[in-house]
Amino acid sequence: MPERLQSANRFGGRLSALMETRNVSIKDLASMLGTTYEYVRQMVRGLRFPSPEILAKITDALGADAAELSRLAAADRKDVRYSELLALAGDEDLVNPIEKIWRVLSPEHRHDLVVLARYWARRDARRR
Repeated sequence: MPERLQSANRFGGRLSALMETRNVSIKDLASMLGTTYEYVRQMVRGLRFPSPEILAKITDALGADAAELSRLAAADRKDVRYSELLALAGDEDLVNPIEKIWRVLSPEHRHDLVVLARYWARRDARRR
């Protein structure tokens, strides 16, 4: 996948910076949030996004700006879906048409497109 299309992991980067500034480890934050080490680790790495409840706990625990973290997580979620769609397409010739379509779709239709691509990928895998 082209590098420009990969998720920037803005939320995870900001979370990591907040933790470092406040000298809070992943284990410490997991304890503060009442969740697991693995869950926090996945958020820092951009593999998972916080629920609204966990986001509120993060802002309380780290004294962070809730609106900023929420915006970053939402932007990363969008990037992940887009990156997944391109990966599922698996063909460099499809990148430009997918980019054009993605720009004009609503968030709901973007989600539907990713769901369809997952279906097609599973169907193709079964045929092999």
